[in-house]
Amino acid sequence: MNISAKLTEQKLEEILINSYKMGQEKEDLRVSELVEDIKRQVILALKA
Repeated sequence: MNISAKLTEQKLEEILINSYKMGQEKEDLRVSELVEDIKRQVILALKA
């Protein structure tokens, strides 16, 4: 699987911005939740 073909710089930036926003919106956020969310978004991007 060619990861760089499916996970472009733009898509990775979008994933990280979404995670940043989630961190800003939630008052109580564990790092493990943030990592799981990033992992979920990356997996979804790779399956697309």
